[in-house]
Amino acid sequence: MVVVVAGKDNKHSFIVATQDAELRSQLRQVPGVPLLYIKYNQVILEPTSEATKVKVEQLERQKLMPKPSELPPLPSNKRKREEEDGDAASGKRAKTTGGQSKKNKHKHKKKPKLKQPNPLSCLRKKTESEKLKDKERKDRKKLLKAQASAPAPDSSS
Repeated sequence: MVVVVAGKDNKHSFIVATQDAELRSQLRQVPGVPLLYIKYNQVILEPTSEATKVKVEQLERQKLMPKPSELPPLPSNKRKREEEDGDAASGKRAKTTGGQSKKNKHKHKKKPKLKQPNPLSCLRKKTESEKLKDKERKDRKKLLKAQASAPAPDSSS
């Protein structure tokens, strides 16, 4: 029953935990089924099965191969067809395609987007009076800190 649920390729990504050695040997033939079992009070995850390794290797090879849409067109076949047909419609069709599809043409680089200026650089400059006020404010803060950190005079003596 479990083998039927997992199917040929385990498309629902089931993980099977069983103590039955025969069932585990059957499920090792199904690629992509991780197997768990318990031995001496420890849960053990079996190493990747050979069927899974073969399937992964096959998928990796497919990823390396170009897709049919990425393959360059074969212009020699179109020329042969044009010569055989000699039809005006086929000549028009060959001219409109130009031997290349739109996807294979050189893509233009995107222009960089205009960046906004740094908002801190856009602040207005301080006037002399504002600079003096800031300086006075800082001086007052320093004075208050100095007074707070200085020990208070003893009035009891």
